[in-house]
Amino acid sequence: MPRLYPGHSFARHGKHALYHLAEKPEIVGSLRDEIEAAISADGWTGPIALGKMWKLDSFLREILRFHGVGLYSMGRMAMKDLTFSDGTRIPEGTLLNAQAYAMHHDDALLDSACTFDPFRFARMRSAEDQLQGVKYLCTSTSPEYVPFGHGPYACVGRYFAANELKTILAHVILNFDMKLGGDGLRPPDIYYLTAIMPAPRGCVLFKKRESPSSA
Repeated sequence: MPRLYPGHSFARHGKHALYHLAEKPEIVGSLRDEIEAAISADGWTGPIALGKMWKLDSFLREILRFHGVGLYSMGRMAMKDLTFSDGTRIPEGTLLNAQAYAMHHDDALLDSACTFDPFRFARMRSAEDQLQGVKYLCTSTSPEYVPFGHGPYACVGRYFAANELKTILAHVILNFDMKLGGDGLRPPDIYYLTAIMPAPRGCVLFKKRESPSSA
C-alpha cells in the first residue's frame, strides 16, 4: 500500500477509502459500473464526468463523516465578549470548537449514524430535486456536517481536493482489484490527542485487472 503522509487530511481520506474498498469488494462493482458509464459518456472531463459519479461522491462524504479528520472542527477564538440569546456567555479569548465526531455519529441528526453506509448520500440525493440534492455533495457543508468547517471560513480547497481524490480512486477502481492483507480485517483507526488517522501499517493488496478500462 502506498505510504501516504498521515498528517495530511487528503492522504488520510485516500487511505480510509482504500481500506474500505479492499474490505468490502461488494461496493467496488457498483462504483466501477458508475465510473465506467461516466467515463464512456464524457471521458476524463473533470467536473462533467466526476459530477455524474454520485456513488463515489457519497462514498467520500461518508468517509469524511464517519472517520473524519479529528474529534473537533472549526476551532475559533472569541475576539470579544459574547452573550447568546439563552444567556450563555463567552468571554473574550475563549477557544471554541465544534464536536465534529460526536455530531457526525448522532442518530438524532442522521439515521444509523454509527454505521458506515457508503451510498447513503447518493440515495438521499436521488430522493431530492436537483437543486436540493446538492446539499448532500461531498463538498457541501452544513451545521451538521463540518469536516471542512462551515460558513465563510470553510476550507476553500475542498473542491480541488475532492476532484483530485475522485480521479485517483476512479483510476484505481477501474484498473485494480483489491483485498486486505494479513487476516483480512480492516485495521482500527488511530486516535492521537484529538486527531483521527487510518492505521499507518495496514496492508492492501492490488491485482491488475485482466481487462481494465481503456479510459
